[in-house]
Amino acid sequence: MNLPLFMESHGKNRVFFITFGCKVNLTETEAMKKIFCNEGFRAASDESEADIFVINSCTVTDTADLKLKKTLSRLRRSYPAAIIALTGCYSEIHPEKTDFADIIIGTSGRNKLPGMIKNQIAKSLPPENLFAENNPPAGIFEDFSLTNFTGNTRAFLKIQDGCNMNCAYCIIPKTRGSFRSKPLESVISDAKTLCENGFKEIVLTGINLAFYGVEFGLRLINAVEAIADNATGVRIRLGSLEPEIISDSDIARLKEINVCPHFHLSLQSACDRTLERMNRHIKIAQYMKLVAKLRENFPLAAITTDIIVGFPGETEEDFAISCANIEKIGFANIHIFPYSKREGTAAADMPCQIPENVKKNRAKILAEIAEKSRREFEQSFIGKTLNVLFEKEKTPGFHRGFSENYIHVEVSGEGSWRNELFPVHITGVTGEGLLGEIVRDN
Repeated sequence: MNLPLFMESHGKNRVFFITFGCKVNLTETEAMKKIFCNEGFRAASDESEADIFVINSCTVTDTADLKLKKTLSRLRRSYPAAIIALTGCYSEIHPEKTDFADIIIGTSGRNKLPGMIKNQIAKSLPPENLFAENNPPAGIFEDFSLTNFTGNTRAFLKIQDGCNMNCAYCIIPKTRGSFRSKPLESVISDAKTLCENGFKEIVLTGINLAFYGVEFGLRLINAVEAIADNATGVRIRLGSLEPEIISDSDIARLKEINVCPHFHLSLQSACDRTLERMNRHIKIAQYMKLVAKLRENFPLAAITTDIIVGFPGETEEDFAISCANIEKIGFANIHIFPYSKREGTAAADMPCQIPENVKKNRAKILAEIAEKSRREFEQSFIGKTLNVLFEKEKTPGFHRGFSENYIHVEVSGEGSWRNELFPVHITGVTGEGLLGEIVRDN
């Protein structure tokens, strides 16, 4: 098939991509953009220009499901002639519940989407006549090379997929399948290309990133060291990590690399009784020991986490214990989630489900603790110097970016600083982060 002639003759080649959920989804969407471009499609910069919509979905919470459904409904009303293709975790687990999408595919085989869309265009099939039955995620890593990351100064590089942990609340093992990893040579190749294309920070992502390489007899540190050796000068940031898999040896080796001192250590509760019911694989004392070890080796370290409030059976005492331990740890930031029942998980059938108003109140209490902790962490950097990768102007002459430990920093100055990495002397705090001044060479 002559791709340019096909697209020109049929006229429908402008694709608008919408991503819900995690950084893994962002990376997959970026890979799909490249695949579509190679197949003769063009990425639309605005949805009003689009003939085709590709939506990468999430189903980690009820809120994610609701946002997706509202978006599908709105797009179908606003663009009745458009082709809507749905992919990702929601469509993997709920294909039969999906309305308004013409093409549905799960979390694997997404390189088939351009061909499926071309078939629909060429055959002029009515929307309901084209439906892709979902297959379980493949047992091998779906390896898409990544050369760019549209609109970003930081590039996200997916190197791992799947999860075998089966936490009681989580549906993701059913949407993503078991552990699998990007081959190390592909990790190196993509990292080198991203570095050569001007990216100064690469964020490693995965569904369960800490388990990178288990099927190859490798560890995450092997991938980090390989990137550091081959993508010279780029700073490496790690995505969310399962804390129990991080060893003292990993920490010692990370210390020798240009890795950002920002560690997002998944926790979910700071109460051992709740952790056990969640089928988490760590005790709070073990977690605290790890945090102390990281802070000992990385003085600027930001420790961030996720916490679920209102998990089935979480008593007031359990919640109080969790809050007290969270205050002791002193997180730089906490992502707070009221427990969301996911059908097909162990927690969905547990007794003592917590009322929504109780979950909402606990989330509010924890948010106050988290905000106090965040302010204290940020204030500790006044008078110090941080390396900031600038992303964009907040307002004309006022630039913002992120430090190596992922603090939002704002600096005034003239010109364009996008994708520039400068040392910044911190002078104060704002409601969103820190204020500072560029450190100039004398």
